[in-house]
Amino acid sequence: MTPNSPRRREAGVPAPGLAWIEQALCAHSPRPDRWHPEQETEDTVYQACVWCAACPVADQCLATALAARRPVTGVWAGTTTRQRRRIRHRSADTPHAA
Repeated sequence: MTPNSPRRREAGVPAPGLAWIEQALCAHSPRPDRWHPEQETEDTVYQACVWCAACPVADQCLATALAARRPVTGVWAGTTTRQRRRIRHRSADTPHAA
């Protein structure tokens, strides 16, 4: 992916912070639209999730999606927009140790 790719811009983090994207399987997919379907249904995200399951940088991908200044859309690390929203809410509800 290029420094100006939609994934980099959408995440709202500087390009150097996303160097891991070059190792992401989605960066080399012949069908990048799989990660940003018009509607996120089980059928439309299935193939993206299969790729994500084998991705060597899925942890960094999920961390980036969760840390983004504004919620990112599409499939990131095998999670949908809705699933990441739930993760954020659960994290917000979890008391942090002092």
